[in-house]
Amino acid sequence: MTDWTSREFTLKLNFLNSGPYEATICQDGINADRYASDYQLFTKNITRNDSLPIKLAPGGGFLVRLKKE
Repeated sequence: MTDWTSREFTLKLNFLNSGPYEATICQDGINADRYASDYQLFTKNITRNDSLPIKLAPGGGFLVRLKKE
């Protein structure tokens, strides 16, 4: 998803419809720039008022799956 430059930004979720969502997130781990298998997979409940901090390791990526509850 990114080149060899690490990046950090915040994704505002105000584009979502109202109501709760379940977010399944897969993000780079602390050693993702050296080991592709270093990632974190977790779920959290979010709404349109939340935002997601995104940290991309060099050569890394980020995935989020949103499911309306």
